[in-house]
Amino acid sequence: MTTKKLAIGCLSMLLCLATYSQNEAQIWYFGDNVGLDFSTNPPSVISGMSGVDNSDNVLESAASISDGDGNFLFGTNGKDIYSADLQKRGTLPNGSNFSIVQGAQIIKGPGGGNTYYISTVPAGDNGCTSPAPSLTPVTVTGTSGNNITIGTPITLPQANVSGGQMILPKTNPSTGNVIDEYWIIYHELLTNNFHVYELTAGGVNFVKKESAGPNVTNCTGGGDVIAFMKSNGCYNQFAMSNNDKVNLFDFDTDDATITFTNSQTVTAAYGIEFSPSGKKVFVTTGLTGGDAVDLYSINVSPGGTGSNLGSPNRVGALWATQRGGAMQVGPDGKIYVGGMKNWGSYGSTEYMGVITDPDGSFSFDPKGVEIPAPGHMGMGVPLFPASLVASKVEINDTSVCEGNQANFRFNFTGTEQDTPDRLWQFFENATATGVPAQTFTSATASYTWSTAGSYAVTFQLKDICGRNKYDTVIVEINPFLEADATVDYSTCPTPTLNGIGANPSDPNGYTSYKWFDENPTLGGNLVGIGNSFQASANSTYWVVPAGNVVTTNANDTRSAQNYGSSSGNTTITVADGIAILSEVSIGVGTAWSSSPFNGDFTFTLKQGGSTKGTPVTVNETIAASSEVQVTVSVSDWVLTPGSYTIEINKPGWASARTLTSNNATVGSITYSGGMASSIKALHAVETDAINCVTPKSIDVGACCQRPNDNASIDPIASTVEVCEPLTGEVVSVSGLTDGLDFQWQESPDGINWTDIAGENGDVSGGQINLNAINTNQQWYRFLIAEDGKLSTCAKESDSIQFIQKPLPVIDSIGRTPYQIKYCKGTNYELEAQVNETSGYPVTYTWDIDANGTDSVFDGITTPGTHTYKVVANANGCLDSLELSVDVAPLDTAQVINLPSVCNSDNPINLQLDPDYVTSGSWTDSIGGNSYLSLTGEFNPQYGGGLPEGLVSVIFNTDGTCPGSDTANVVVTSNISYTMDHLKQDYCMNETQDTIKVSPGGGTFWTSSGLGIIDSDKGYWSPQSYVSAGVDTIWYGKSGDCGDTVFIEVTLNAVEEATITPPSSVCTGAPAFDFTVVGTPGGTWSGLGISDASQ
Repeated sequence: MTTKKLAIGCLSMLLCLATYSQNEAQIWYFGDNVGLDFSTNPPSVISGMSGVDNSDNVLESAASISDGDGNFLFGTNGKDIYSADLQKRGTLPNGSNFSIVQGAQIIKGPGGGNTYYISTVPAGDNGCTSPAPSLTPVTVTGTSGNNITIGTPITLPQANVSGGQMILPKTNPSTGNVIDEYWIIYHELLTNNFHVYELTAGGVNFVKKESAGPNVTNCTGGGDVIAFMKSNGCYNQFAMSNNDKVNLFDFDTDDATITFTNSQTVTAAYGIEFSPSGKKVFVTTGLTGGDAVDLYSINVSPGGTGSNLGSPNRVGALWATQRGGAMQVGPDGKIYVGGMKNWGSYGSTEYMGVITDPDGSFSFDPKGVEIPAPGHMGMGVPLFPASLVASKVEINDTSVCEGNQANFRFNFTGTEQDTPDRLWQFFENATATGVPAQTFTSATASYTWSTAGSYAVTFQLKDICGRNKYDTVIVEINPFLEADATVDYSTCPTPTLNGIGANPSDPNGYTSYKWFDENPTLGGNLVGIGNSFQASANSTYWVVPAGNVVTTNANDTRSAQNYGSSSGNTTITVADGIAILSEVSIGVGTAWSSSPFNGDFTFTLKQGGSTKGTPVTVNETIAASSEVQVTVSVSDWVLTPGSYTIEINKPGWASARTLTSNNATVGSITYSGGMASSIKALHAVETDAINCVTPKSIDVGACCQRPNDNASIDPIASTVEVCEPLTGEVVSVSGLTDGLDFQWQESPDGINWTDIAGENGDVSGGQINLNAINTNQQWYRFLIAEDGKLSTCAKESDSIQFIQKPLPVIDSIGRTPYQIKYCKGTNYELEAQVNETSGYPVTYTWDIDANGTDSVFDGITTPGTHTYKVVANANGCLDSLELSVDVAPLDTAQVINLPSVCNSDNPINLQLDPDYVTSGSWTDSIGGNSYLSLTGEFNPQYGGGLPEGLVSVIFNTDGTCPGSDTANVVVTSNISYTMDHLKQDYCMNETQDTIKVSPGGGTFWTSSGLGIIDSDKGYWSPQSYVSAGVDTIWYGKSGDCGDTVFIEVTLNAVEEATITPPSSVCTGAPAFDFTVVGTPGGTWSGLGISDASQ
């Protein structure tokens, strides 16, 4: 069982404060490079702060603070502020430095959060005045590195204070309980006034000046006025040293009323501290050179408010001789005493005094803590507010197993009330919630948890001040663990025990084994540690689980030289774990002789006079004048923690040689003196012990003669690699002796073996076999032995592993796109689909109508039934699947009797060959039904007449695999001509004319057969006619879709006139008429014509 601290909620503000304050004073830093860590008992000395202000001087001022878990947060030393990494991050205000009594104290700010305050006393001056003290806020983030932010110091209103200060918690006037607020108290110079401030969540406020006791005096030597103040653990009294006096005051934590009680003279009084109960005050002396540096104790009677100081009693001198030192109660309830040996004392060991049991018959050790160089103390130690160290209660750590009684006690650094008020609470949960299962009010308590798990235990008591103190632990109740072991007789004559059950990956399990010669619960001796152990035949051993075991070689580094002599026994001291010895040697020299020497050397291991393990004797023949090493092997020399001797009895002629060194320490094993050397040892340490164990006895039988047979498996005759679900067979080699007992065994890992039920018997026919094995990756072997000796004297065969390879499973052959039947020319894809949980990796082979090695194959598109086969191969294990796919031919249609039409013809129906498929529909060339109807009616006139040429017609069948036929209809355009001519009347003597026609391509002719000069070009001449009349000019083209056009022209005969000329006349003769014969009508023209119509 282990325990751990836990703060579970806050049952009250008092509990919160008590829980929080448990470890705030755990780490101390002071002096130059000095530190104490109170997480151990006694505290550990650790390295401290370096570069300390005036490190060769008195070093009076230091303060430290840790968090509730004991992690150092920050501190002060001299004038400097240090962060968690012990680096300087700032300085104290108002000249506060190394030479000020109680120069700094640290307190956590009220109200929670991460703000702390450094209360700083200023440096005074020669005029016996000083600046005002101050509070410096410090914000903490984390516990490492530069974890602090230093705020602006708050200068307090009252100046002129002495060295010395005190921080005390406030209490609630109604309940008397401590609250999360503080009184901060300084003393005024040259008066009897105390300056009282309060620190609350709202900040710091000056409350009052309180006059009590004698004046603070002694300003000689400057402003360094010593007024050391310390309170008791109840915070209701405090003492102050000043000017050879120790003064006692009562203090009211409700309102900070201070009442002087009495004084006692202690010459050169300096440091002061109360015992935890407050019934004693301890004082150190030594302010300047020549002062006695002593420790005094003063009784406070009767203790608490109203008490008085008794007479001082000198306890003794401090280790320091130059100056006395400050004192501080530690978290362990002891008082630690500082002091300065001499100025700038470096390079030598220094000591801190310790007062043990300060409330009882105390003792003082001036050298209680050794401070090794280069650490250097001065007069100061870290000074903590009393609330951080007063009356700490802690439940003891205990160990217990499930079902066993757990016993608890408590440690308390303070003092209880005269009539104790205690309460133990035991819970059946880890949160300390609900009703406790049991409670006690005694000093100790016991409880039994029946099952393993985590459980809470709480404890509270009332201290002498009437305050409750609390602690809570979580107890881990551990289960009982049991180990087992097998006996391996193959290593006879020393059989091997092999542990069973360790599981390093199980956090609740164990990783190794411890071996005992008897039941360890009855005092058995530990004889081995580890996964195996070399045992003795015919013996009984006990095995228990062990935690993590670390083994190292811890061999004796001493060796024998070839001169000198040694004698006596060698001592071996084992501090922890066990040491397993395997070899021991002795260096021997012989004198001159004419013949060799011979004799016995006996090596014996002893503990406390009793022999441990088996002595070993060896007979040696050694030549004369020789230097040799006699070495023996030991098998059962196992050393548990303790001291042992090795005795060597040697012949008288053998001189044991001196060793290279008398002592040798290897790890935690020490070898000293004697004659033995070069000892080989294996050191095994259980680093995480398991305490809750159930020992199990292991009987080791007799070693015997195993059969000489070749106990081997025949790998060729065996069948150990199959495809599932086939089974295998393991066959031994032939030649085994008939009648031997045999037993087949199996193992999941080849290490841990179990018998196979029913697979045993007597060897017959010189060979054995194991049939129908079917567990994949299982290992198999057999044992053979003389009759009845399988369990004690068996010979093991080699082993072989059975492999049952997963069979690939082809679920199906997929088709994409999926169809029951495909038509000719349709593309499709086949894919072998393998079960993903079956054997992998897989290769493929296509067969029959397919080929290839891909999982995908392109199907055949020609008509017919196609068969595809795929074979899947996974590491030699096969599966196959076939699939047949039908590909149907396409339908056949035939368009016949295609017509040749004019684009002016009427619609006609197209024809199909009745010997082929005629069920279906017709489409035009673009798949529509423009000029061709679904039923096959072809319309030449579509769109004003189809264009001349070949016009496609398509017939599509409507069967499962539709076909089609495409044909062309010849379409001829219906010709339409237009004829153009100049006029319709021509004279027969007119010149040739050209008849224009559109379009061309035809021939010209006339009804009369006359007039056409060029029938292609349309040249026509009126002069070709012999008589007047009407003729028709034709133009046209022959064919089914031809056209003619014509014009009629009128041919007019040519008119004739003959003028009878007159006889000659003279100018000036009278007018006369001409005579004309011919066509009547007409007009005259010419020179001298006066009447054109006559």
